[in-house]
Amino acid sequence: MYVTNLMAPALIATVIGALLAGALYFGLDRFIAKERGPAVAGASNVVRQMRIEAIDEIRIRRIVADACGEYWEEFFEEIFGYSAKRDMRMLLEQERGGTQLLHRHGQWRDRIVDRIASHVDQIRESQQKRRLRTAEAARLRATGIDPKLAAVQAAAETDQALQLAAAMRVSAREYLTANPARRQALRQMVTAARSGKHARKNVLARLSKLPQLVFSGKVRFAAAIALIVCGLAWMQHNHMFEQVNVSSVSELTQIQELGQELQASLASTDKFEPLPYLPEPLASALASMGTVVAGLALMMTAPCAGMKATICSVLAGACALLGPANLAPFVPAFVPNIAFISPAELLAFAIAVALVALAWWVSE
Repeated sequence: MYVTNLMAPALIATVIGALLAGALYFGLDRFIAKERGPAVAGASNVVRQMRIEAIDEIRIRRIVADACGEYWEEFFEEIFGYSAKRDMRMLLEQERGGTQLLHRHGQWRDRIVDRIASHVDQIRESQQKRRLRTAEAARLRATGIDPKLAAVQAAAETDQALQLAAAMRVSAREYLTANPARRQALRQMVTAARSGKHARKNVLARLSKLPQLVFSGKVRFAAAIALIVCGLAWMQHNHMFEQVNVSSVSELTQIQELGQELQASLASTDKFEPLPYLPEPLASALASMGTVVAGLALMMTAPCAGMKATICSVLAGACALLGPANLAPFVPAFVPNIAFISPAELLAFAIAVALVALAWWVSE
């Protein structure tokens, strides 16, 4: 912020955002909560009375959902909570044959909550696997096995045990009747776990995970930070953030003329100097405003998961970074620049934004 002279605008934007949030809460949210308070309290008393009468909890929630009509989710969440609302939504959709409900309240939160829950489950599973490996390695070392061999064997046995536990958590009918290959895989896992013989991981299996690691969300986020920093440094190197003090009308006229010259020269990036401390091919490739846009596109799609979302994310960054130079021959010469953005850059940035939206749409 200090290098790019954006400290003051950032502070102003923060203060304005805090003021708008406070105005929204005190001017709208509290008023709505006050208006709904008696209805929510009355419904809560009715639910409490039904619980005292030992009515089944699922039946109580179903009664409330049916009584609220099509827009039942918001009121239902006020009484029973977010998790209970999602469980009731799933139950109603199953009763309708899998048909999705038309009116959903706060649906944008579901993907965020699911992503956080999945991340927490992965951390918990990793911690459990690490504890099991440590305990199994200690048991094997106590029997006189070499520590390195004990660590390798403990890791293999732990992986087999966790895979077997995951298979057993799934419904037996769903897992075993799907196809014979699954039954054979389960038999092989049980046989391997009982015999203690574990095949080493195939080299091809390890190499197949390499694209997932290279294009993972963490790597895309790190690349986004690097692109944004390089783009801002390039803009600072070309004096795009300099502040100009106007003290007379003649200076204002000169500044306007310089601005017109700068706007006319933006169609050709040759008049801008690349970063001197980067290698020449890389410096020339990053010498454009598309570098910052590409970084923002990768940063916005970093939480997206799945192969389709990853492809859209990479294409969005590549389009923002390389699109203006490749799309320039297809843009008519009579199309003027918009502010400091050329038509080719505007078209490339629009395609990048569309790919970002598509990445979120297809994210798993």
